[in-house]
Amino acid sequence: MSDEITKTEAQIAKDKEAVKAMTGAKAAMEASLRRIEILEMTLKSVRAQAENVGKAFGPDVFLNVYRAGDGYSPRKASDLFAKIDADIRNVL
Repeated sequence: MSDEITKTEAQIAKDKEAVKAMTGAKAAMEASLRRIEILEMTLKSVRAQAENVGKAFGPDVFLNVYRAGDGYSPRKASDLFAKIDADIRNVL
């Protein structure tokens, strides 16, 4: 009888540890979900800003864009901001 009580107490202790671990995992998942939500909101904001800036430039405005290995090259400003917008849209 004493072995059954000990096993039951041991099982209770094991269950308490499992609940504690699950509670920690839940908190970590909730934090991750909040972080993802913040990142999505930030991307949406950057996308809107890029769209506004892209529309502010006329069709004849070019920007020098640097690429590692290639150096600077002129790119149409509206195309550059349209690509930023498209890249973010693909992620969201």
